[in-house]
Amino acid sequence: MRGVYCLIGKLASDVEIKVGSLGKIGFKEGYYAYVGSAMINLEKRVERHFKKEKRVKWHIDYLVMNPHFSPMTAIYRETESKKEEHELAGLIDGEPVPYFGSSDCSCFSHLFYVGRSLERARIEVESAFIELGGEHKYLERVDSVIFDLDNTLVNYNEARDLALSALARKYVEDPEAFLRTYNSSKQARYKKYPDSPQRYRKRPVFADVIRRMRINISPSQLEEEYWALVLSHLRPNEGAKEVLRWLKNLGIRVYIFSDGIRRWQEAKLSSTSLIDMINARLYSEDLGLNKVNPRSYEIMLSLFKLRKEDAIFVGDCYDTDVRVPLKIGLRSVLLTKENPPQKPIGAPIIASLVELKGILRFVL
Repeated sequence: MRGVYCLIGKLASDVEIKVGSLGKIGFKEGYYAYVGSAMINLEKRVERHFKKEKRVKWHIDYLVMNPHFSPMTAIYRETESKKEEHELAGLIDGEPVPYFGSSDCSCFSHLFYVGRSLERARIEVESAFIELGGEHKYLERVDSVIFDLDNTLVNYNEARDLALSALARKYVEDPEAFLRTYNSSKQARYKKYPDSPQRYRKRPVFADVIRRMRINISPSQLEEEYWALVLSHLRPNEGAKEVLRWLKNLGIRVYIFSDGIRRWQEAKLSSTSLIDMINARLYSEDLGLNKVNPRSYEIMLSLFKLRKEDAIFVGDCYDTDVRVPLKIGLRSVLLTKENPPQKPIGAPIIASLVELKGILRFVL
């Protein structure tokens, strides 16, 4: 494969590094974007950039090999035109490091400081590729993958809708009224508990539905029936088992971090036979915080003993599964089959979990 690429990495502290004939250069803490090209074996070139130990060959090697630097991502586009490398370098909106990586061309620099925000750094590079024209893709260097559960690994929304429809037909004459009442009660609870796991407790919602529709059943019984129906309809999403096995074979650790109540989230994993494929699991009920709160991700990483520079999060919700992790410096992947964002979001967008095989190919 031939193409141009942009390597993104993080420097954990201010350092001074001797870079060959350029001499000593002071580098600020934050994210850096390095533009390059490979007119043969682009993946091999990226793999070399991702390695910490190697023989020094290019300016970028001095930076990557520094113990404070973590190479994280390569965004690339296939092309046979080497001049696109120089065009891309001219499109990166960052602070150039003079003459770095550009000793064989007329560019002022091929290395740019792009600030301390991972989201901004990735969006900036994406935007440059979009301006360059054509499709761009991601390659990520990781040792751990953290998955959301509902609608990422399992088809919860589909199972939920089937369960509610069955309960509506069983207990009331007007199923549509039951569903409207349920959704109204659920939304009221969501509004009351925006970042508390209390929002995911079904029993209070069913209690309100029973009261408003005068159904002769206890809230606890209706809740148990609901979950039994959900679990009977629940299935792994397309590619879930295949990708989890693939990650395990690569030696990549797999985790779950999901909003919800532990009892039922664990039941979902057990009923779909996914639970034994996961190294560890954590739910918002365990923390007393939902994923909308950035602190929940910080605590999760601490409990799992993960470095955010070495991990990536995969989920189906842009706000809580992409933006929030990016804000704390954790990379993310958005899984969505319908209405993908039409603007750069700083994350790969996939329609199937199987597409992760083309992104997570480099293990620490």
